[in-house]
Amino acid sequence: MAVFDKLISGLESDGSSFAEKGRILGYAANVLDDIGDRLADDDRTALADFAFREADGIQRDLSSAADYREKDAVLNYFESLMTVVQKLYPVASNIPEAELEKMKTLADIAERERYLECAVEEMFGKGTIEKADVEAVVDVAEGITDEFQRGQLYAGIDHFKGKIGNMSDGAVRAIGEYMASEIKRYTEVAALGSDAEAALEYAVDVSRYFPVRDTADALYGALRLGRSNVSYYAVASLLELGRDVPADAVDMLAHDLVYAEMTYGTLKDHGAAKMFPEECTAPEYLAESDMVHWLTYPTELGEQPDAIEYLGKVTYLFKKDVYYIFRFRSDSKNLDDELRGQWLIGWSDCGGGTFSNFDRYDLYAGATPKKTLKNIKKKLLG
Repeated sequence: MAVFDKLISGLESDGSSFAEKGRILGYAANVLDDIGDRLADDDRTALADFAFREADGIQRDLSSAADYREKDAVLNYFESLMTVVQKLYPVASNIPEAELEKMKTLADIAERERYLECAVEEMFGKGTIEKADVEAVVDVAEGITDEFQRGQLYAGIDHFKGKIGNMSDGAVRAIGEYMASEIKRYTEVAALGSDAEAALEYAVDVSRYFPVRDTADALYGALRLGRSNVSYYAVASLLELGRDVPADAVDMLAHDLVYAEMTYGTLKDHGAAKMFPEECTAPEYLAESDMVHWLTYPTELGEQPDAIEYLGKVTYLFKKDVYYIFRFRSDSKNLDDELRGQWLIGWSDCGGGTFSNFDRYDLYAGATPKKTLKNIKKKLLG
């Protein structure tokens, strides 16, 4: 049986979301990189046939998408399919002619659907970006009513922020004034939907790169919404701009497990750690915050755990590193059925060492808490 047969069978039968299927294809692409020239012909054929079959439904799925968020998921999945095909056939002329034409047609469709993203990419592709270039992109964005799609402007700016130095002063002012006005627009909406909130989160984050007269006022307005995801980036941008940060905003973030550790780190970076509530500076609490934030990544649980408990700490590598061990449980759809609702193990060292293999706690539980930690250290941390 071909190496990818089981993977393909699962993708075709379990009704996974486009995001989940794309994640699995990303894994397949990594496997292809590892295999290289050793890829067997039957594996190449099986995976290529699957990619071409899946591509047959892309136009249908785009047509049936209810909004741009759904379209974006389909387009991202198509890009995953394209990546796999390109790795299977490094030389495009080796792709069967009919399939090559189909993929080219779909690529053209994807480019038309992503017209705002393409406009942003074209703008940042210029050696010097003038005010007129920014105004052209803003005109495109202002013609869009779908807030998720409109938010791709800020996502694009974040992606190309390394090229902001190519922008003229007039271009910086133009995008800064537009962003400040958009942030104010979002903060004045009576009921901010999830897509608009996501766009606002991006906007307050990248606004620090384009400071204009109204930027700070717009950021203070965003803080008044009291939404942690928006407030964290508004605080970070205000600090970057050298502006005062309201103590109540810091206090709210300090007591939010998803953002506490990040907020403390950002304040420290700007010499403002004293603003952080002392009762929230315990290393165990900050490690728990780091753990919870990591678990919210789409590639992990995609949400906060339903429950999390601190088990203790262990030292590693001659006591130079300290790991804080937790157990958590969740009904996240990202987990396999046998793991949902079960206590799982994770750890954090508050320095980028946060991780979990979603190992079941009961498999490592000892007669005492000390024995449990010893088992985890020996069998999971190494």
